[in-house]
Amino acid sequence: MVKFKCRICGKKYHDLSLHIEKEHGIRTDQYLATTNHYIRKLYRGRIVSKWYLRNIEKVSEKNDENDFSQVRKEEPIIRSLQNPSLFLPDKKHKDQLLKCILNGDNCLMVGPTGCGKTTLATLLAKENNINLYHTKFNTEMTVSDLLGHPIITEDKKIGFAYGILPRAMNSKACGNGDEEHWLLIDEIDAAPARVLFALFGALEEQREIFVMEACKTIKATPNFRIIATANTKGIDEDGRYVRQVFDEAFLDRWSLFECNYTEHEKTLLIKKEGMPEETAEKMMKFLALVRKGVENEEIRMSISTRRLLDWANKIRIFNSTRVATKLSLLNRLCKEDQAIYKSLFQRIFAREIR
Repeated sequence: MVKFKCRICGKKYHDLSLHIEKEHGIRTDQYLATTNHYIRKLYRGRIVSKWYLRNIEKVSEKNDENDFSQVRKEEPIIRSLQNPSLFLPDKKHKDQLLKCILNGDNCLMVGPTGCGKTTLATLLAKENNINLYHTKFNTEMTVSDLLGHPIITEDKKIGFAYGILPRAMNSKACGNGDEEHWLLIDEIDAAPARVLFALFGALEEQREIFVMEACKTIKATPNFRIIATANTKGIDEDGRYVRQVFDEAFLDRWSLFECNYTEHEKTLLIKKEGMPEETAEKMMKFLALVRKGVENEEIRMSISTRRLLDWANKIRIFNSTRVATKLSLLNRLCKEDQAIYKSLFQRIFAREIR
């Protein structure tokens, strides 16, 4: 049988369509429409956006506006898997958090959604060459999800599958290697009280838990740490919605860090999302007005750093601030907030959104 050469990796296969869909994650028609010049850019651990794959050919239709003229349509939008997302935390905040972690503290980061709490913890673990177990709590979570539960093995015997807490505390004791880990818990304020109480042993200085169903005590390795994130401290402050009310005994076992949006948001827009200086400046003015409106209780929903970067990404993809603003910002708002957002947008960008 005849073998066909793949233009992406250079190897030959009998069924080329199966290979490119399974190994490279693109459809056959996308592969055939792509030139060799762009194929080389897609290779070696990189992913091309779906928007580019749909627009390999030159765009014949003109956009309704040209407020982002520096977008280069001749180049694909490529995001490397080898390089993590650019993140610029405040140095003072980062250093304080790291010192507490290295001192053996359990750290609870509290702040608005999308301000970079999870990203900061991930960055610290990577910089210190620590393996990170990452989990998200939810309202339906049980103690068995955290500690483990009995299972039936392949040879029809009763075994035990340890949950993420014992595995992060001591992988060797759970039969999962001898590496040391940090445990990152997102949305800790979403968990039921019984799950939070199951954490107490791991939060103590001795760092020991007893897994009742396995009849085994798990003692943490020396470098084990717990880092958690939440949107509130579990206290009803200024009428904000609180998922879980934390008692004093729980809060007493954490070093609390109040996080806020990074001071480097404009730099992120330029360096990470490739926004022109002028566009980034307008976006920051719009952002400041929205957050001021939220602070004055004139607007209900704010714009997080995560949402800001998504907005910039949509501007780059669609080459239109109006379309991007609708998709990233307006469509998630109530009618009252939409009217205010549109007014602010017209004031900053000198364009009207209909």
